[in-house]
Amino acid sequence: MMTDSLFQYTIGNRKDFKIRDDGTNMFIYEYKKGIITELNETARYVWTLIDGNETQNISALYAERYGIPIEHAEKDVTEVLEALVDTGILKRV
Repeated sequence: MMTDSLFQYTIGNRKDFKIRDDGTNMFIYEYKKGIITELNETARYVWTLIDGNETQNISALYAERYGIPIEHAEKDVTEVLEALVDTGILKRV
């Protein structure tokens, strides 16, 4: 698991997937792979912060929103981002 707080992420080719958001959870349909990725409410929040934000900024906003220590937020955010990188939905820049 990468823990560098200065990574930036970008959403992959948006033509390869469709997003359905029910207001709580988010579902990402990857057409080419035939895969559906479900994001719970906290992972969905991380998703909304991805483009152009460094991991450090995402973690700070996450910690503030959920009232948790920054160390816990950094761990949670890193896990979400790395899982999305592993699927190919996100790219590290």
